[in-house]
Amino acid sequence: MMPFTYSVADYEDLIYVYSICDVNSVHAIAEYQQCFPNRRMPTQGVFTRIYQALRDTSILPGVHTAAERDVNEGVEEEEYIVQMVQSSPCASTQRIARRLCVPHTRVWRTLRADGINPYHVQ
Repeated sequence: MMPFTYSVADYEDLIYVYSICDVNSVHAIAEYQQCFPNRRMPTQGVFTRIYQALRDTSILPGVHTAAERDVNEGVEEEEYIVQMVQSSPCASTQRIARRLCVPHTRVWRTLRADGINPYHVQ
């Protein structure tokens, strides 16, 4: 799965094009390509995932603000990840990523850098 690759402005354009094409992803791709020929072309799934994410959560996929993060003030993100694993060794990396609103790969990289193997007895 590819991480967040579109800017907020790109998302706005994708949503606009999708809506003027009456939520038809095939037509939206053609329209987007005509309007923005120099940009990366989205697939049908991109249009439907963005639309569904906005309907379900009112948040664009991959876009998080610092205010939405559940981290302690003054504690580095990496340290907090390690603290979470140390306090609960069976915590899944997916759950930690969701709790901190960070990419799942960041949790894995942080744990690997500290020599911690998730799901293994430490």
